[in-house]
Amino acid sequence: MFFLPDATFYHEVRVGGPTGSNAGGKWLPFNPPATPSTRTAQLDELIALLTNPEALEAQNTLSNLPTNIAADLAQYSFPFKIGDADRPFDGVVNYWHSDNTRQASQ
Repeated sequence: MFFLPDATFYHEVRVGGPTGSNAGGKWLPFNPPATPSTRTAQLDELIALLTNPEALEAQNTLSNLPTNIAADLAQYSFPFKIGDADRPFDGVVNYWHSDNTRQASQ
């Protein structure tokens, strides 16, 4: 999300997916301000860069992946938390434990 210096929402860019990135329309989902800023050229250039697949590929930081990713990740421990008793509106509706040994029915 990009904001103008006065904290007005300007533009959104989502990176990922089949095309590499997706840019929403300017000001959306809000209406443009009554007097839109004319000083957005630098932001527009950055947004154009972030939506350019060749530029995104050039910035790929995962180009030197280890040969055995699973073994490399096995040496790390990642904490994982589902839900928060102090925040009942965190969006968690339910969860269950699974050993993932049964195959899904087709």
